[in-house]
Amino acid sequence: MIKTSIKLSIEVENGDETEKDEFLKAISYMYHYEFVKKNSGSYGNKVYFQYILSPVIHHNIGRKRKLSPEEESEVRSMHFETGFTISELVSIFGVSKSTICRTFSR
Repeated sequence: MIKTSIKLSIEVENGDETEKDEFLKAISYMYHYEFVKKNSGSYGNKVYFQYILSPVIHHNIGRKRKLSPEEESEVRSMHFETGFTISELVSIFGVSKSTICRTFSR
């Protein structure tokens, strides 16, 4: 089995880490992330955060999974506001295409 990982460096200006945190939350459905280090100093007002990303693997074992109300809201947001495709959402949440589509009608 091949294990894949990705190095990620995020630049933050003026100490505002809001966008960094939102980005990490958005990718957490597809990747596990591990903090490596924080660089600052002679970069002016910029700080760099480094992470290692590993893909999330969803296994469908046992009973089919249902989405919680919070996950349903996140599915709608990711599809209509961020542009994730239904296929991507199926992979991210580990549910069937019909479960994702049913979320849109609720």
